[in-house]
Parts: sequence; C-alpha cells; structure tokens
Amino acid sequence: MKIFATRVWGLDPWNWPVVVFGREGDLYSLLERSASGDRIVFAATLDQERVEPQNRGRLLGMAEFGRQIVRTEKLVQREHISPHDLDETGRVRWPYALPMTRAWRFPDLPGTVDTLGHQLPYNATSQAVLLNDAEATAIRRLRVEPEELPLVVEQYRAVVDVLHRGMPTSGPSPRSTSFSVERVAEQEAFTYCLQFGKRELWKIGHTTDLMKRVNEVNTHVPSEVLGERWRVVFSQRWESTIKAYEMEQRVLKSLERFRTEGERVLCSRRELDRGWQVGVFSRTLP
Repeated sequence: MKIFATRVWGLDPWNWPVVVFGREGDLYSLLERSASGDRIVFAATLDQERVEPQNRGRLLGMAEFGRQIVRTEKLVQREHISPHDLDETGRVRWPYALPMTRAWRFPDLPGTVDTLGHQLPYNATSQAVLLNDAEATAIRRLRVEPEELPLVVEQYRAVVDVLHRGMPTSGPSPRSTSFSVERVAEQEAFTYCLQFGKRELWKIGHTTDLMKRVNEVNTHVPSEVLGERWRVVFSQRWESTIKAYEMEQRVLKSLERFRTEGERVLCSRRELDRGWQVGVFSRTLP
C-alpha cells in the first residue's frame, strides 16, 4: 500500500468526501501512480485565515480514495461550499475529484515536521506527493480513528474493493471529458496495447474510450522532436471496466520480467504476443 500526502485547509469527510484538485492533470497523475487501496494523508497548511489555529502545520487525517473521477459538486452539497471555495466566476476552485471510500482522523493532531522529519514539498499544495518508505511507516504508527462517510460513497467503495481483491492495479480507471455521466464498473471498456513508434516498447492499459486515451498519452510525448508517437497495436473489447482491468493485469503479470516504468513493457513482439494471448484466453493471473 502506497501513501501519498497533500496540503489542505481542513478535513471534513462527511460534508467533503472527496480528494480534490484544481487541475485535471494533477488528479490523473495520482491515479497513474497509485493502486486500489492506496491512501492519502491530509496535512493542514499554516494559513492563518483559513486554518484553525490548533490545526496549523498538523496532520489531520487520511483517506482511501476511489478510482472513478467525479465532479466535486457531485458529492459536495452546495450549502457546504463556502465563498473561499469559489473562484472569481463563482465556480469551485477544485472541480476534479476522487471520492473518499474510507477515512480516518488523527486525534492527536501530530505535527507534520515531527512525523515526517520535514515539511511537505511546495508541489504538495496542488498535487499529491508520494511518501517514501520511512515516511509511510511513520504514518502507519500514528493513532487513528475512523471517520464516518455519507452513503453516496458506497458505490465507489465497492469498485475499490473488487479491484483490490488480491490484484493491485497498475493504472487508473478511464476518465471522461465532460464528467457529466458517472463512470461505473459495468461500463463497456477496452484493454489495449500501444507501441511507441517502431520500438519494442509497449504500454498496456484499459479505457472506455480508446482513441481519447491514445491522444491523452501522446500529449506528454514531444512527437515534433522525436518523430514518434504511441499507436494502438492490440485492443480487446469487454462488457465492463472490471473485466478490461482484469485482462490488463493478466497481461502485465505475464510480462512482469520485462516491465520498466508503470504499465510500460520492453520486450520482443513475440513475447508481447504471448503475454497478450494469456490476457485474452486466461481467466486467472498466471
């Protein structure tokens, strides 16, 4: 289990049962680096206007987060959104969210520096930063008390529990452009294999919108300099995102010895073909 951390003004899981981000890319970065069952710690800033005096510079709590992206307003009622939470146009400053699926508070309010040995880096203000092993161990030693969450998060918790059942995920659930329709586990999806240019470098994943996913992956590639892009080699349609995810894991497990970073694999086309066939025809991890 990985533990991430981010800076916040406060923690109110009952009214704000979400991990929020101002930029979609920061949320997606967390999903790409995390797995079902991972957690995020909330460290209060030193802000004297927004943070209660007893909370400043303290660790407030921790949450397990879902794999489905939602709009913040979907899970936070309007009456719980203060003027400080809105930008000059009246929109929520942090519109991109992951639902909390479980939450805990640190009743002793341990100091961030006392626990971790240092303040969180600057980018933890807008992003989730991964704690190292020593820092994660320090967090696990803290006394915790469970926080109650609203019933609306139960559907998201069920998806996390299915994915976490002995199968750590290597990638995120697929995202939607409009976020107007909730992405559920039963939605039709694809397991895919991408190739980078003509190299024997492959990327395995799953998505509900294959072409959109390819475009997203390629936005991070300076193709105008390299002259190479990711392209689809294989795709397999499934009736649900869970089945697409399960095939992704079978392929990655079969090619484990060739894995480099994240969902990328460096191997021959023959080895890739073998791994893909395992994913298509097997129903259990090899």
